[in-house]
Amino acid sequence: MRFTTSSVLLVAILAVAAAVRVWGLAFGLPHSQARPDESQIIDVTLNFLQGNFKPAFYDYPWLYMWVLTGLYVLYYVWGGMNGAFQGVAELVAAWPTDWAPFFLISRGLSAAAGVATVAVVYRLARKLWDEPTALVAALFMALAFIHVRDSHFGTTDVAMTLLMVTSVSLLVSAHAAGERRLFVLAGLFGGLATATKYNGAFLAAPFIVSQGKELASLGVAAALRAGGFTPPDVGPDGEYLRIGDRRVPLVKHRIGNVEQHTMLINFKAPALVRNAAGALETPYQSYGFNEIFGAEQDILEGKKPRLDPEIFKDKIVFVGLTASGLLDVFGTPMSTEENGSMPGIQLHASMTDSILANRFIRPGSTLSRVGSFGLAASVLARCSGCAPQASRSPVVVGEGASLPADTNARVTQRYPRLGAVR
Repeated sequence: MRFTTSSVLLVAILAVAAAVRVWGLAFGLPHSQARPDESQIIDVTLNFLQGNFKPAFYDYPWLYMWVLTGLYVLYYVWGGMNGAFQGVAELVAAWPTDWAPFFLISRGLSAAAGVATVAVVYRLARKLWDEPTALVAALFMALAFIHVRDSHFGTTDVAMTLLMVTSVSLLVSAHAAGERRLFVLAGLFGGLATATKYNGAFLAAPFIVSQGKELASLGVAAALRAGGFTPPDVGPDGEYLRIGDRRVPLVKHRIGNVEQHTMLINFKAPALVRNAAGALETPYQSYGFNEIFGAEQDILEGKKPRLDPEIFKDKIVFVGLTASGLLDVFGTPMSTEENGSMPGIQLHASMTDSILANRFIRPGSTLSRVGSFGLAASVLARCSGCAPQASRSPVVVGEGASLPADTNARVTQRYPRLGAVR
């Protein structure tokens, strides 16, 4: 069997990926709080081993915990063969005193998922581009700092990433081959990603581009649905998008050879606003996924839900990411150091709000732009004329230095509220 240069390089890249993820896998031990989420995940897994299949933990879905449970069962079998455990109860009882193996098994699962992700990235890049690009992509993924770091943690992030990238890779193959089987597999892996960490649910977004159809973005689609608009109500109208009796101004621009039209969002508010108590909060009411999922479990168990379902009645509900670390945040004209960037899901909500309220920003005409420029230039010119005249001789202003007295007098006369300049 002959090995090609590409296959040898790929094996070498995977070996490097494995080395940087396995090296230091025992970091922090025997201290157990290097990454507190690890302990929570192991606690849930031990609940499964004790027969409690409905632990009150909803911060993450349970797929990763179930896989980890299977690995702990293998560890139990191995320990039973060596006389370490006489029963599952002894395995569970070892957790408070000999916790290192539990951490290492969970971290090993995450490291293996990290190495597998490198191989899937190679496959995806080869499908989209070529062999050299695929090798470079795999190398970058192998040494990506955040991915390498998180592969040392026994948490759900890297496993979810593996399943999401696998789903996208299958989706690209399905789009090229037109095979339903591949679409089904892509959906399956997307579902598994969601069952590992809730963020995987947002993998559904790429599916709308595969069939060559022009589909509305989330914000526009929500407005169409909420406003009761039908397909005949929507269509192009020159430089506008017609939605019923509304005409949405569009801005035309070109990306490469593709001409695109975008909508200027008339934001109702910045990403965060201060409430009556002075605390920052989102302008639209928001709830964490763990609150909603926990409320559902309360209902299924016959308890009073922690969130009343009535709060969603007759409301437009958007589901999306808000954590800045997930990079789905964007600067807007209303962004400041205090309120920060706006999550993408809030951009869609603002778009829906703007369409339903018939509140739009219209691009200025060429004449108005020229007039605005002239007005700004005139104001700047008048302001510069109001400034103190510069001395013919150099003046150094610094610690212990001051402007000449006549300059202070001129500034005080023109700007009495400023007083003397020091």
